[in-house]
Amino acid sequence: MPRRCGKTLPTTVRLLAQGAVPPHSVSPLDFSGKLRQVAIANDAAQRTILVGIGENPSLVHVREGLHTAMQTLRSTHTPSAHVIVPKSVASTAEPTTNFFGPKAFPTDSTQLQRQVVQWARMSLYEDSRMKSKSKEKLIVPQITFGHSQDGQFDASNVRHGQAVAESVNHARDLGNCRPDVMSPDRFATEAKRLCSITANKKHKVTVRHDLRMKDLKSRGLNLLAAVGQGAVRPPRLVVLEYNGNPKSKSTTAVVGKGVTMDTGGLNVKPFGSMETMHMDMMGAAAVFGMTEAIARLQLPVNFVSVFALAENAVGPNAVMPSCIVRSLKGSTVEITNTDAEGRLVLADAMTFVQDYAKLKTRVDYVIDVATLTGACTVALGNERAGLFSNNYGMVDTLVLAGEETTEPVWPLPITAEHESKMQGLMSDLINCTSDRYAGACTAAAFLKHFVNKDVQWAHLDIAGPGIGTKATNRNPAGAPGFGVQLLVRYFEKLAQR
Repeated sequence: MPRRCGKTLPTTVRLLAQGAVPPHSVSPLDFSGKLRQVAIANDAAQRTILVGIGENPSLVHVREGLHTAMQTLRSTHTPSAHVIVPKSVASTAEPTTNFFGPKAFPTDSTQLQRQVVQWARMSLYEDSRMKSKSKEKLIVPQITFGHSQDGQFDASNVRHGQAVAESVNHARDLGNCRPDVMSPDRFATEAKRLCSITANKKHKVTVRHDLRMKDLKSRGLNLLAAVGQGAVRPPRLVVLEYNGNPKSKSTTAVVGKGVTMDTGGLNVKPFGSMETMHMDMMGAAAVFGMTEAIARLQLPVNFVSVFALAENAVGPNAVMPSCIVRSLKGSTVEITNTDAEGRLVLADAMTFVQDYAKLKTRVDYVIDVATLTGACTVALGNERAGLFSNNYGMVDTLVLAGEETTEPVWPLPITAEHESKMQGLMSDLINCTSDRYAGACTAAAFLKHFVNKDVQWAHLDIAGPGIGTKATNRNPAGAPGFGVQLLVRYFEKLAQR
């Protein structure tokens, strides 16, 4: 880190588009503005770090540029910096009526400022809890933000961005815990602690249900119980309620798959497929982060957070392939593959919150979030989640929210073909088909069976973007925390209506 007379030089970070004129201290030959390009210049007064965000930069380019900038600050041991970003950046979001040919439009300045703060804070995340105490202490630079050298972001936008980023990072903390630490009981404890956030706030998070194994069996949540029955640490179902809009009698249930370790059960996963399965609870972690962020922000919306928690373990009591189990809804399910367990825990959880939870408000909307199928990752890759729904309005809002937060989703179909494949021979349903075709769609078709007739529903398959190991151009190493920003923005949009 350069110094002047024993003092650290003040540092400015500028995100510049390709073709923009760099400061006089940097030659255009040294810096063109290409995406993620970095140039560092020092003069007598300050240090300037230029980071390229490419030609016609979008929100994705800004996020990648910020991630590069934050990593540069950390690697150069910079204690503080002022980050300057463009005032206007194009987004590429559009309603699904034309999502095959999206057109760019300017991002709202308030939303841009919030997102910039979020992404910067998220990029500085590093999970060092299990590293040796002798390691060098992690430096977290103090960052200010503006659209000019002297300008500052609106303070309320900074606070908003920090709150969401903190919640994303907490979701990452949960996902990075290994299964010997993050059990269903541990997750349930962490979830219930969210109530303390609102202890001194107007709108409260309250625990509505905390069901243990004996409760699951006595109440008929047999699918969830079956998934967890082979584990030493039993399954749990936790339901939290938040009523930020008391005038409304309607609420949205957000159901997270919380399989804290997925061995595949007796259909055991092979080497190379099990090592990241401590993150098979990232759907529940996304719901956790969403709950924390909205509670801190006190958004005027209603929602119910449902955490379906289990370990899918191998053991003498593990559920066996071909077993037929009666769900809470009453339909029977033949478990043809114990490694298709996520849809089982979600099915009972969705039925419970729709019909048996006895909430203050009526569940008219359900969103489930799950690292559900490798087939969705094959179809869409590691950056985009699959979206299935029975309501075009929910699809449009989620697509827009995803583009604005760079947590994109892509609509996929559920057809009569997919639904017919999930019909059983000696049971009402099977949990997995025998072929590999349309695996994400058939999984969604199974879940659709557990959605009540008048309920509007969306299913987010985050198997691709929800699990991570190595660092990327947008995220540090480990659990990405995908879905928190998306869900918070979705509810912000509901609040604006």
